[in-house]
Amino acid sequence: MKKIALIATILFVCVASCAVVPILVVTSLSSSSHAGAHCDVDGSGATTPGAGAGGEAADLTEEQAANASTIVSVATEVGAGEYGAIIAIATAWQESRLRNLDHGDRDSLGLFQQRPSQGWGTPTQVTNPDLAARAFFGRAQHTNNRGLLDVDGWRAMPVGQAAQAVQRSADPTGAWFGQHELLARQVVAGRQSAGESTTQVRVVQANIPMRTTNFAEAMAQVVQSQPDFVSLNEISGRRTEVLQPEGYEVFRDSPTNPRGQTHSTAVGWRTDTWSRVAGGRLLMVPDGPQQWDAGRSATWVTLTSSDFGEVSVVSVHHMINPAVHGPRRAQRQRLYEAGMRRLNQLVESLSTRGPVIVAGDFNSQYNANDPWGPRALLGEVGLRASFDFAGPTATHVGGGVIDYIFADPDVAVLERQWSRRIPSDHLLLGAVYSLTSTGAGGLAGAMCGPAMALDCALTPWPHIEEGLTPDALRVLRCVHQAFPEIQHYGGVADRPANPGSSHPTGRAVDVMIDNYRTPAGNELGTAVAEWVRGNAAGLGVRYIIWDERIWSTDRADEGWRPYRHPSGATDDNNAHRNHVHVDVWGNSAGAEIGDGSWVLPIRPPYRLSARFGQCGSMWANCHTGLDFATTQGTPIMAASAGTVTHTGWGGALGWLTQIDHGGGVSTWYAHQATMGVVRGMTVTAGQVIGTVGSTGNSSGPHLHLEVRVNGSPVDPARFLAQRGITP
Repeated sequence: MKKIALIATILFVCVASCAVVPILVVTSLSSSSHAGAHCDVDGSGATTPGAGAGGEAADLTEEQAANASTIVSVATEVGAGEYGAIIAIATAWQESRLRNLDHGDRDSLGLFQQRPSQGWGTPTQVTNPDLAARAFFGRAQHTNNRGLLDVDGWRAMPVGQAAQAVQRSADPTGAWFGQHELLARQVVAGRQSAGESTTQVRVVQANIPMRTTNFAEAMAQVVQSQPDFVSLNEISGRRTEVLQPEGYEVFRDSPTNPRGQTHSTAVGWRTDTWSRVAGGRLLMVPDGPQQWDAGRSATWVTLTSSDFGEVSVVSVHHMINPAVHGPRRAQRQRLYEAGMRRLNQLVESLSTRGPVIVAGDFNSQYNANDPWGPRALLGEVGLRASFDFAGPTATHVGGGVIDYIFADPDVAVLERQWSRRIPSDHLLLGAVYSLTSTGAGGLAGAMCGPAMALDCALTPWPHIEEGLTPDALRVLRCVHQAFPEIQHYGGVADRPANPGSSHPTGRAVDVMIDNYRTPAGNELGTAVAEWVRGNAAGLGVRYIIWDERIWSTDRADEGWRPYRHPSGATDDNNAHRNHVHVDVWGNSAGAEIGDGSWVLPIRPPYRLSARFGQCGSMWANCHTGLDFATTQGTPIMAASAGTVTHTGWGGALGWLTQIDHGGGVSTWYAHQATMGVVRGMTVTAGQVIGTVGSTGNSSGPHLHLEVRVNGSPVDPARFLAQRGITP
């Protein structure tokens, strides 16, 4: 039978965390190839074929390719989306290897081995690939059996668990199906074109001042309609946990000026549908004549869903209206406009990843349409207010229209707008948009790298990018995306006075901080340094130097340490007071270190809630692992390749998976909600093995990771840091 080569190239696409993931493209030999980044994966100038989970061959026959296309098409038509297609492909691969079988166990037939005797349809119907796929999704006319779309919460389930809910196989864990997730993602990516995908989202904007006494009730009303995204203003004095109703997470950056407005904005999202890829804060107005001008900021997050791709949400709380309030109104108007220009740079940078929604209290009246205001300035980058289509409505109890929701109508079509009273002097403003993603399968200039490697859009400075190693390019591009107000960088350059410098070899980037002698400049540099440190694994960072301090991956547990230049010089440049120096490995982002392949077992965001060696009432002995606190159901990944030696109940450790990596090294993954592997299975670094839970002796959802060398526990943070991984 004629074979269809799975790859002639490797396409890099965004999945889950939107790190760029190599996906093997399924195309027929006679068809045109998909657009994407072409990578030399073995250094020879030629690409190499890959394999599915467990070393399965990843070539598809004509029959398999046709059946895969049918499943993906049906998934799109019935609203199951990309993730639904992945679950269905993994199921069909386990049941039939994507073949329309005329035989099976007892009366099982077809792609999904559906049994006519169990109500799945007649033999003719269950061996029709289109009808069988519709039945699997629960959207067929010929059967009333429960399908995937009838399973509550299936989008938040691991692949194996969701498939098991439909198939009800002899393995209650769903591991039989879950082991094919990687292959299924490869097949689905290959069957999808570079066409468009759509989704509908609900967005709300809420300004709830500190003087509001019944804040909990106000927040309950904010999320009553279960919005996908929430923009929050005037929450500087609120603890982050009170901003997170059940089912939501909130991102806000650390305040750099507690007396200013740098902590006034936050973005929330539904955790059953969306997960955070990146986030940050843009300082729009460092200071101004009015006491409330200082630190006006925008908080932004980039989110992804399994069905759509990436969406960025920006929450803004701008200056009190400088058209009517002084002192020095003309100066304040100029500061307001400068802040909007910085916001525009952020929007343009984020728009390379997907649709951008901007919401907030702009303190500028809609009908005034100030030339320095949000309508005029955001209009320059293609964003329009929802009021432009649905008509203005009061957003303040005093009658003003000062809260807005903006989006680009080319990719975000307004379906509905509303406002209503909540316990606040601002009304809750809401909108429903139909979003369109180009489905291009990655960013312009997408770079090779494993799943944990970050990838950001090209900068407008090819002369700086030239000669940089892949890790240094990541630093330059991603810092530019996170801090678009920074416009000056240093890349490849000779350092005759410092022969050990990494700049001549393209393994370093200097982030230049304008006005570094001012408090605002120093705060900006600190924010950059901390952001890079928090993303060190995904950027391939070796060490960071800023303001006479150094942080390095090999001594990460020591935090920031005092720094003095080897020459002994103490001027601003050599002391790194005027720039953040980022030194990288070269091409190791995502933890491909040496012959290694060690990765973090949890993708950000997470919080390290307990470290190795801590002692307390929670543990019978001192803590033997590293705890990653995150949301229930978050995928857990194998930290390195190996063989599963145990899956089962571990007493105080709850549901436990153990993996042997050889050389006396093993890893333990405790307190799981579900397990996606079985004993004896071979896994690869980054392969999903289960989901985060709170089983056993646990105070909340988290992964307890242990690393054992010759049977004895060692500090996981130090062990991973020695391999270039920073938890």
